[in-house]
Amino acid sequence: MSFVPDGEPTLDINLGEHIERLKPLNIKIAVITNGSLITIEDVRADLQKADLVSLKVDAINRKAWLKTDRPHKSLDLNSILQEMLEFRTNFSGELITETMFLKGMN
Repeated sequence: MSFVPDGEPTLDINLGEHIERLKPLNIKIAVITNGSLITIEDVRADLQKADLVSLKVDAINRKAWLKTDRPHKSLDLNSILQEMLEFRTNFSGELITETMFLKGMN
């Protein structure tokens, strides 16, 4: 079962609860996220409940990130990347990244 709605799944305040309700069915649960909210402790806790998490990483420098992803002004790339690395050390499931390559941009 994949959580990949028409929007960002980590915006759903009940994401962790949904995952917990599905766990007894013994099916693998994946969350495909742009990772922008991984700096929020509750979001990380919800993602920990999944079997697979896909984090989107289109750029590792601010200029390319701003041009490629056009993030909200409150987001900080360095904080997001740092929390992704931290999440990786504590996550027992499968972690993958998704990257969109754009010629001349990233």
